[in-house]
Amino acid sequence: MPSSAAARALGAAVLAVALAGCAADEGPLTMADDDVTVCAPHADGATMYFGMPVTNAGADAATVTDLSWSQENVDSVEFLIDLEAADLDQFIGTMRWPTDEPLGYEEDLLDRAVRAQGAVIPAGSTVDLIVAVSPSSHMWNAEVTDIALAYDADASYVADSGMTMVVATEMGCDASMAPESPA
Repeated sequence: MPSSAAARALGAAVLAVALAGCAADEGPLTMADDDVTVCAPHADGATMYFGMPVTNAGADAATVTDLSWSQENVDSVEFLIDLEAADLDQFIGTMRWPTDEPLGYEEDLLDRAVRAQGAVIPAGSTVDLIVAVSPSSHMWNAEVTDIALAYDADASYVADSGMTMVVATEMGCDASMAPESPA
């Protein structure tokens, strides 16, 4: 049985082949611009959540069909969508859960968020794509980047973002952005 890393690589290759005929970045969904890094320090026993607004500027609802991404030093990644973020003005930049210092809406947000794959993004709306990252080790930065969201609207498309999400080591974001991970 292939390792989870091998299975992810195989899945990404299959997705790339399947999406080769799709129009990239020409559809109605837009995601965060490239070359943005968002960093949050790790906390033992907590998952880091990163938010990324996704706007559907089209006339048709968009159904998320698949996601691909690159990762380093990550134990698990989960993609959720908060369809009510705009209405409730609760877009997140970063969020840690559980936490000793809650903002007051974390549990409600996690209860209402839906799995990204299969989610339907209404026409003319902005939602929050939430990326839950659990690092494999707190000794090295964990990174998720190059997110590609495949979807169907009036046709099949791919929206992508080069945004990098970093769960930093104990040194914090500024001090730990430079260290390279082990080979």
